Amino acid sequence: MSNSAALEACERWRLRGNEAYKQDDLSRAEECYTKGVKSVPCNDISESLCLEPLVLCYSNRAAVRMTCKRFRDALGDCLVAATLDPNFLKVRLRAANCHLMLGEVEDAVQYFNKFTESGGYLCLDRKVVLEAADGLQKAKVSLL
Repeated sequence: MSNSAALEACERWRLRGNEAYKQDDLSRAEECYTKGVKSVPCNDISESLCLEPLVLCYSNRAAVRMTCKRFRDALGDCLVAATLDPNFLKVRLRAANCHLMLGEVEDAVQYFNKFTESGGYLCLDRKVVLEAADGLQKAKVSLL
């Protein structure tokens, strides 16, 4: 399968996952995102010019796993997504929240700080920015 075909397949699975998520079918959503991730062979990742569908599959699967309270699995997805796209700030926020829920408060503070210090959050939804500020506050309180 060509690189572009793999990414198209990944995008189709992502959209199916989004539909399942909207219908609150979390197991189906996770399955779709996983199929999206698996549709892009590892050797195609480094050659790919547009990894957005793959990054979003990892990030969305992390969101599902967080909803299911599987924070360690979600954190793994966040770290992969952040490696693939270091400028994807929303996944840093998810990673911070995973660390916080796992009791890894210092790591959570580090991720929340990376998120807020990047300045890119100014382009994000106000809700996301407030979530980051709230998470950082919770993490700092936990350190006391």
